Amino acid sequence: TLANNNMKTCPSCKAKLSVSELSESLRALECSSCRGHWLPSENYTRWIDRKGGIEPMLPSEEGHDVPDGQQETARVCPDCSRIMIKARVGRDLSYSVDRCFQCHGIWLDADEWDSLQSRNLHDDIYMMYTSIWKQGEADKNSV
Repeated sequence: TLANNNMKTCPSCKAKLSVSELSESLRALECSSCRGHWLPSENYTRWIDRKGGIEPMLPSEEGHDVPDGQQETARVCPDCSRIMIKARVGRDLSYSVDRCFQCHGIWLDADEWDSLQSRNLHDDIYMMYTSIWKQGEADKNSV
């Protein structure tokens, strides 16, 4: 939740997080230093519900990637202080997103939301943690 955000710090660089809007009607917390975004689970699921579901994925050449400059160390959730789990986005994108399995919030490094949105993957973030998504990537890479 975005309430009491004055105490929340960036899981990447530890700077202060402040309220921002990632997309129309989708509020998140943005890091003032590294420009990453914390997306609380309830905000994301409510936004997906309001949109009326997910949109079809665009072909990979129509989107853009971001450099995979993420740290290899685990990140700590700004909401519940649990260790977050990384999931590789795949779909010809080279980076991973972080998700807390306790409160289900999502951490996106700078430009990752724009990259996901450019391919209509921004409404599939939770799917990236499923075996179906991972199997699809494995099948694609073995061809």
